[in-house]
Amino acid sequence: MRFYIFRNWLLKKLNVSKRLQRICLWYIISLMITTRKHSLEHASAISGKNSSQFSRLLKEHPDTTIYTLKDLSRRQGKKYSKAMKTLGKLPWKVAMLVDLTGQGRSSLHSENVQRHNHGKGYFVGHQWTNIVLLINDMIIPLLPIAFLSRNYCRQKNLEYKSEHKRVIDYLQSLDLSEYIENYKPEEVVVLADSGYDDKRIQKVILSRGWDFIMAVKKRRSVKSNAQYLKTSSKEGWGQIQDFFRAQRRLGWETVRLTANGPGKRRKEFRIRHTIVWLKNVAPVQLVCSERKRAPRGERKYFACSHLTLQPRQILIGYSLRWAVELFHKSVKMHLGFEDIAATSFDSVISHVHWVYCAYILLHAQLPGVPSSARTLHERQSYVMRVVEHKEKANLLQRLTQINGVEKQKNQLKEALAA
Repeated sequence: MRFYIFRNWLLKKLNVSKRLQRICLWYIISLMITTRKHSLEHASAISGKNSSQFSRLLKEHPDTTIYTLKDLSRRQGKKYSKAMKTLGKLPWKVAMLVDLTGQGRSSLHSENVQRHNHGKGYFVGHQWTNIVLLINDMIIPLLPIAFLSRNYCRQKNLEYKSEHKRVIDYLQSLDLSEYIENYKPEEVVVLADSGYDDKRIQKVILSRGWDFIMAVKKRRSVKSNAQYLKTSSKEGWGQIQDFFRAQRRLGWETVRLTANGPGKRRKEFRIRHTIVWLKNVAPVQLVCSERKRAPRGERKYFACSHLTLQPRQILIGYSLRWAVELFHKSVKMHLGFEDIAATSFDSVISHVHWVYCAYILLHAQLPGVPSSARTLHERQSYVMRVVEHKEKANLLQRLTQINGVEKQKNQLKEALAA
């Protein structure tokens, strides 16, 4: 494929002003090719432009990147939603995956950098909550939610909001009809881990007409249907772990699932399930699950708002959440999610949004990319070959012009004579 075809295709996708077209074009190309580090110097080397131009782009135009990502997400969502299929044997067609990822920084002196607890440890950097759509096995990243520290909000005169509060506001204002054609709320399920086990988030999801499958904490308060009918709204509540310990009548069942990896290994779980009332939320299906051959202490609890679903389907539905973990791995390993050395947080915002734009474009129908190039690395390698052959393609174009050979000869003679 000629470089000018690839360039024109990208310019049609990037809805930016003409003044910023060239610099935006080369920055996103720098993210779409393979390299050890996606730095400003790398973008400068492949484009021939000064790195300060890319620095100004990131710092002064975060709104441009936000609008571009939203526009690309809309178009990609509309494209894949025209022929939506159900998610396997589940009753939904769209899965909304909510998960947190960290963006590590080497210094605490940049804006909005702080120490965050994550998993079993901590990291120093920025915290992002990613919300992505899963349609026909394709990941479509929506606008990410940046966590703003108290110190940063104080410096910028902004209102401080917790991570959960920002997620709640995001879900309340999200208009999925912009991304999905013939949108029906009952066809959407929200998947999240126990980090988002919050009654406010769950109530917002139900108010939008969506379903949810969430990992819940063992200390959440529940009560059985019988207790709900007999007791007042303030009595009879107990922790999930105590509820299953007391309900001995709920026997264990074995469920076999096929892993999503290349080996297609089968996993065995043993589960207990029933319908309970989740305090201050609604009735849900509650599933207690553990690996059959795993050591004790690895039990997980899942809450599903769809009351007629089979327990096996609940586990299959929650396993779809792994797609967002693969998305995080891709943007960090291949697209330079953490390769930003700017002090300004506006530059970080711009960089993260451009990375997600590059992810969408690499998974779009790149012109000339063979169907065998399925992985992100293979597509990046193809784009890199197109960029490397740019000068050869330009020379071939000049030679095929009228009197092109003579013009090139004269230019070479003049250069040698000088």
